[in-house]
Amino acid sequence: MECGSGLDYDAGLCYKGCNIGYNGIGPVCWANGPSGWVNCGMGAAATEKVCADTIFDQVSSVGNLALNVATFGAGKAAGIAKNSAEAKKLKELYENMKKIVDANEKVQKIVN
Repeated sequence: MECGSGLDYDAGLCYKGCNIGYNGIGPVCWANGPSGWVNCGMGAAATEKVCADTIFDQVSSVGNLALNVATFGAGKAAGIAKNSAEAKKLKELYENMKKIVDANEKVQKIVN
């Protein structure tokens, strides 16, 4: 399939092209991160480790909120979460993500 002038093809549809400095995904144009930064979800981060840490913090805060709502705020949510099996699983996931990011950084150094 071909798109008309000024349109970009993505996933079977044509969309208006993005301005310089932006990358289109479907109908949405995302700003490119600063030079040397890595893509991180809907944003950018200085390193993959910073990205992984930020995503972990965001995901775990949602878990803590859900725990607080589920317990109707009884007790301190953070204290409950630290001792819960779910928090232990999140910590293991976080540690595994850090290992992957560290390994990827080593590979990038070798490649570059």
